Amino acid sequence: MIRRACEKDYYAVKKLADLLFGDPYISLDEYRRFVGSGYLFVDEEEGELAAATLFYPVSAEELLEEMEVSREEGERLCKGKAALHFRFLAVHPDKTGQGRGLALLTKSLREIEVDKIFGAVFSQFWIKRGTPEGEKQPMEYLGEKAGFRFMHEQKEPWFKEKYSHCICSVCGGMCRCNARVYVKEL
Repeated sequence: MIRRACEKDYYAVKKLADLLFGDPYISLDEYRRFVGSGYLFVDEEEGELAAATLFYPVSAEELLEEMEVSREEGERLCKGKAALHFRFLAVHPDKTGQGRGLALLTKSLREIEVDKIFGAVFSQFWIKRGTPEGEKQPMEYLGEKAGFRFMHEQKEPWFKEKYSHCICSVCGGMCRCNARVYVKEL
């Protein structure tokens, strides 16, 4: 069952994200804030968490700093409404290959669109180091099926001092992965 997350989901979502993306991917306090905003969604099967996806509002400054989207481009794409960051989609390893990720992402985006608060959703899809030029990652295909389109590529966007405490689940240290920025207009 796909639904908006509630307080009882905090620990299960954090545990899943930490399993897939490295500990600590997002702090428990951040989860509480995101659940309060209503943009953390979960897919539950028989009372167990199967998948989760997280979106949160971002300012024009954050879009520029995090995703290198100019204020003008962000405003044009959002059509005067707020911007949303699609942070992650996590599917439990035992539940992959069943279409859960796309179903959760699609239903979450529909619910967000109904709210009529946001004009566009932006995301960074991470590209593992050593990936041949132009080769897409599975998340890019999933994003495109959900209506996202490519904007531009970023070179090592997380290799910044402010992220020095983070450990990349791909790099094993301070992240040196590249990213491709995508957008979905609502």
